[in-house]
Amino acid sequence: MISPSFPEPLCDVAAQIGALLDRNHPKEAVWLAAGTPCPDVSAFGLIAIQVPSGRLLTAKQGIASRFLAAQTDETLASILGYPETKWRVSGVPVVVRARDGRGAVITEMLSSPHLVDIAAAVAAQHGEVEIATICDVLLRRQRLRERETRCCSATFCPAF
Repeated sequence: MISPSFPEPLCDVAAQIGALLDRNHPKEAVWLAAGTPCPDVSAFGLIAIQVPSGRLLTAKQGIASRFLAAQTDETLASILGYPETKWRVSGVPVVVRARDGRGAVITEMLSSPHLVDIAAAVAAQHGEVEIATICDVLLRRQRLRERETRCCSATFCPAF
């Protein structure tokens, strides 16, 4: 079973898929929580695996096979490079994320306070590291999703 997450805005989805498609970027998979809009990525040769809690995107058959064999938080955390699963986070959790030059989120993970340095090292491979509260992250997602809903459809994404 995979723990639920809140949907992400299209600007972050576009940045994450862009990183996934960039051969020079280390991103090997994207996880889109249920309810997160996703453009049709089949033309890009990506494998999309839909499960009730979301969708995994990858270009690598080995990653897709691993996920299909065990659709769990542990497998997903391993595929995404997270140092811990959501349900193992202890203490007052923070969110460690990496943003691209435009401010879009490339990777984002919950972290226990004692593992922030490890999570930040993972995030640093993907962009500029930032530590945020869960409340700040969810408010940003909500604000951006509302703005995107007003200005464009969920199938439109300028990056594709």
